[in-house]
Amino acid sequence: MHLMGNASVIIKNTTVLLAAQFVNMLLSFLYIAYTARYLETDGFGVINVALSVTTILGVIVDLGINSYITREVSRDKALVNKFVTNILVLKLALAIIFFLALLAYVLITGTSWQTSLVVCIFGFSTVFLAITAIFNSIFQAFEKIEYQSVGSVLGNLLLILGALFAINQNFDVVGYSMVYFTSNLIVVFYCLAVYSLKFARFSLRIDPGFIRSTLKETVPFALGMFYGTIYYYAGSVMLSLMKGDSELGIFSAAYRLFLFILFIPQVFSMSLFPAMSRFFVTSADHLNMAFFKYLKYMAMVGIPMAIGGTLLADNIILFVFKEGYVQSIIVLQIIIWAALFIFLSSAYGCLFMSTNRQKTTTNIAGVCMLVYLALNIILIDRFSYVGLAWSTMIAEFVSMALYFILSYRIGYGLSREILVDLIKVAIASLIMGAFVILVKSFYVFAVIAAAIVLYTAILYILGCIDKDDIALVKSIITTKIPMIRKALRG
Repeated sequence: MHLMGNASVIIKNTTVLLAAQFVNMLLSFLYIAYTARYLETDGFGVINVALSVTTILGVIVDLGINSYITREVSRDKALVNKFVTNILVLKLALAIIFFLALLAYVLITGTSWQTSLVVCIFGFSTVFLAITAIFNSIFQAFEKIEYQSVGSVLGNLLLILGALFAINQNFDVVGYSMVYFTSNLIVVFYCLAVYSLKFARFSLRIDPGFIRSTLKETVPFALGMFYGTIYYYAGSVMLSLMKGDSELGIFSAAYRLFLFILFIPQVFSMSLFPAMSRFFVTSADHLNMAFFKYLKYMAMVGIPMAIGGTLLADNIILFVFKEGYVQSIIVLQIIIWAALFIFLSSAYGCLFMSTNRQKTTTNIAGVCMLVYLALNIILIDRFSYVGLAWSTMIAEFVSMALYFILSYRIGYGLSREILVDLIKVAIASLIMGAFVILVKSFYVFAVIAAAIVLYTAILYILGCIDKDDIALVKSIITTKIPMIRKALRG
């Protein structure tokens, strides 16, 4: 495919995802705020321990197959139905093992009946998410991201509407968790309908040999996913077991905001991964350009976000969660830096995965998982939720450092041009930070908006935003409305 054609598709996908994620941001923001305030720290802790446990054990159902599906189908579209049919059967079979593992967790930890029931409800939701992920992988492989975007908006819209209904009806934490169950089930039916109408009809041809070979190929993906899941959720389970659900509720308020902003690298990764996988086969120059643009944009967003988030953490926490979560402020000030390291690592992770170096990403994730768990054992016991925040930040820094070092060995070291851009980003971010300190007493979102405008202007003055970046923004603006309309039409 011609370079401009590739750029057009990437722009379309990124634009649609960003538009959808902007809506999702608003809906998720409201959902988190209402949930935390309504359930308070104890109930919010129960919800989050259920989410953490089912997400960790959910690797049993998912096995990291989704990235493999996207990579392989993007290279050979004829495989689409074979993958969908066989992987769906495989995931349903693995769901049995998943529920046995959930039962073992409940029995071993001796959780209350209420928490056990919430864990079970979230378990079914996890299976629904695993099925949805199959279809989203196909949408990504065909670079029809608009279908995935509509599904994600639908799910979040149902989530906030369900939450408002649950609050109005004064549901307890068990009833509240059914909102999550229902919204995910409806999204599964949406994905089934889109796939059947727009892509292919299901066949009942099950190929055991294909399933076995797929399992063998996805072992590195599964391990990488397991390690990544441990990063994000094992700490919550450990904090709950060691310090209680109330302490977890305090941590989770800031942590959910942390997870909330990770949509940005996820959007870029989903948009660029299929194209970068093709570039690895067709054009080394295009691959190199895509990687460095990815890294530059992650730095341009991540560095000011970390500085601004540290300075405005108190304003943000008190605005979203009110005074009952004042202890969450220090957690946000620490883990916002973990988000920066994840932003930068995502560019390297996409590069390594698209160039068939998933074993390297798995090894990096494994090392960092061990660092993370060791730090949790030491720091949670002594510093509770603050210790967990520090271990999260340190582990993500180790991950970024390892990616940075290993990238040089495969010929993707930082060029002088990108180093200069990073210095300019740092300068602009520091100036923005000084501005935030001066005006932080004003309305928090007005401060954020003004800081973004100032930061962007400084980047432009310093020459960090070049003509290619401006052309890209113009392309996004001119394609945004048509793409959204297309997505809504399905």
